[in-house]
Amino acid sequence: MAGGATATDQLLGIGDGVRTEFPLIKRYADSQERRITRPQPGSVSVAIDTVDVTGWSLGDMGVIIFDVAPLVGARVTAVEINPVAAALAELNAHANGLADRIEVRIGDLYEAVGDERFDLVSANPPLLPVPDDVPYPFVGHGGPDGLRITRRILAGLPRVLSDRGIARMLGTTLSDGYLPLCLDEMEIWAKLHSMNVIMSVTSHHGLREGNSYLEGLSQTSAGMGTISVEDARERYLTCFQSFGGTHMCAYFFHVTRGEGTFLLADLADDTPRDIWFVP
Repeated sequence: MAGGATATDQLLGIGDGVRTEFPLIKRYADSQERRITRPQPGSVSVAIDTVDVTGWSLGDMGVIIFDVAPLVGARVTAVEINPVAAALAELNAHANGLADRIEVRIGDLYEAVGDERFDLVSANPPLLPVPDDVPYPFVGHGGPDGLRITRRILAGLPRVLSDRGIARMLGTTLSDGYLPLCLDEMEIWAKLHSMNVIMSVTSHHGLREGNSYLEGLSQTSAGMGTISVEDARERYLTCFQSFGGTHMCAYFFHVTRGEGTFLLADLADDTPRDIWFVP
């Protein structure tokens, strides 16, 4: 925030989501400061993150009073287990002028954040349903029902999510073509940890022989060089049948602290046209 000749001329303070009053201060090159207690009418403008804002008034003795306390400046802690991907994320942050706001850490999920808590937890984990006896690139291998890494994220979420925090993640898992097979498990988790969960299902895709997603999974596994397409397909089908899954459904999770409620939002069309997007 700033006041003076332009809205970004002088830094007045850092928002914390609570404080609403910031005195006008003039800082000089020799590090000296002077309170401005009698600013000229019309001479003060205010910005937050370099953007001119309204919703403030000029109080007695040159004090800027906000109608709503400015929020804490957003900072991002990104965790990546792959050092190459982490290096690319750092390069991307620098290229976009965000290196001072984005910290990239190499680690396995919450091991890299210790006791820190966050207002937003966002994840795009390995999420495809892949049997343990079938090779698949690790970036997509979500275990037999697609939820192996997602379960680990949910297990640690109550520790790291702030009281006002939101968690958002996407994934796929097995379904019967109408309902995800994990519903009971997710309801129990929500109630056990007093979390409010909305699971928005956007599509169901068949996993029978000839279906595009099953064939795509089988061909990708065969491309690893140690298994044939036919063998991979048979192992996928055997695994999915053991769960009672006939389809792969795509979903989004939205999680907040609350009373432990679980809501399923079914947005899927009878004939899916995409995976995570709905018209």
